[in-house]
Amino acid sequence: MACGDDGEMASDAATSVAPTTSAGGSTAAVSDASTSATGETDSDSDSETGETGETGETGEPAQLPARFVVTADWLDKTISVLDLELVLAGASREEALHGVVALDHAPGPIEVAVTPDGQTALVAVGPGFFQGTIGATLGLGELPGGNALVLVDLPSLSETVTLTPAHAPMGIAISPDGQVAYTANYGDADTVGSTMTIIDLASAAIVADVEVGARPEQVELSPDGALGVINLAGDGAIRVFSTADVEGSLSPPLAVSDDPSGVTFTGDYPDRALVAVANSQGAPNYTLVDVSDPAAPVVLEQGPAPGGIPYPVTSLGPSGELAVTSTLFGSLVVSRVDTMVTPSAITGTIELPGVNAFPLGLARAEPGVGLLGGVASGALYVLDLEAMTLTHTIAWPSAAGPSYVAVHG
Repeated sequence: MACGDDGEMASDAATSVAPTTSAGGSTAAVSDASTSATGETDSDSDSETGETGETGETGEPAQLPARFVVTADWLDKTISVLDLELVLAGASREEALHGVVALDHAPGPIEVAVTPDGQTALVAVGPGFFQGTIGATLGLGELPGGNALVLVDLPSLSETVTLTPAHAPMGIAISPDGQVAYTANYGDADTVGSTMTIIDLASAAIVADVEVGARPEQVELSPDGALGVINLAGDGAIRVFSTADVEGSLSPPLAVSDDPSGVTFTGDYPDRALVAVANSQGAPNYTLVDVSDPAAPVVLEQGPAPGGIPYPVTSLGPSGELAVTSTLFGSLVVSRVDTMVTPSAITGTIELPGVNAFPLGLARAEPGVGLLGGVASGALYVLDLEAMTLTHTIAWPSAAGPSYVAVHG
């Protein structure tokens, strides 16, 4: 997305807070699909951000759930860890909450990813593209800048390391072996980001800031971790790279739209080397790209417009189906896309009316189930991606979060 009004650069000193009291507060009823798509809370929470969570007898955080969700609660400057089984069962946030980590970095954690072993969360801190028109449309007010990558130890619910990439980060991808992470560094209203940062997670150190082009927002790896794709919103293009030699293998920019956004590998990779790109402006649709020759990717198709502004695009597995999520600034639409037919086709939609939010990602919790948050949504939406229905809504204590959702297990 295009960057708007200028914002003040700021990066506060880092602190972390692990929960010290047991989970409590009111248990807000979970709304059903007929009434809950507004994103409004249906009861107040008396839990305080950064001070509520499940703890053991010693006062230390209890053992992580076997399957859990981590949310980036952007403007609350926190990440939340929830029990995935309870989330899927329809529990309230307070009932499902394992713990909260407070991150004293402005403006807050915009996106988050979890290592495959479930021990570490990598958090991107920055304003994204919300300092201008989009933020104003969402009622966010004036937003500060900020630029940090924060590593959080999930078992102890504590911040461990803060890194500073070349530009303010947004999207994150972690290799399947959990050794390396990649971030798309969008920058902010004052500074046009043009880099992808490579992080060695074992040493918690930045390996390189690689120049890729103007305004990268999202980065994704192939299932085997051999290839990556990054969008360049400022250049209207994507680039493909080999993780074995990122700088040396970057493909020439491939034009796909005025404003490419979310990217994902889809289908039965590597037998079908296909990348999907959500296009937010110009022709607001999606593009399918053949990356069988990573050095020379080729546009196969410009798909139909799903309505609104498409941003997240999520692979639904080897079936070759996608979920494309769009905002209409007043409602959200999730479209299911079949890429195995020619031309590809939208086969179903879920509409969440009354939601003025901007999703940056949709996470697969398990086959056929998606978890959707969004900037200014004030709720987490649990979606049945087979029946294409809203299963239930989990209200958040603040309309500021969750901006992004990551799933482990």
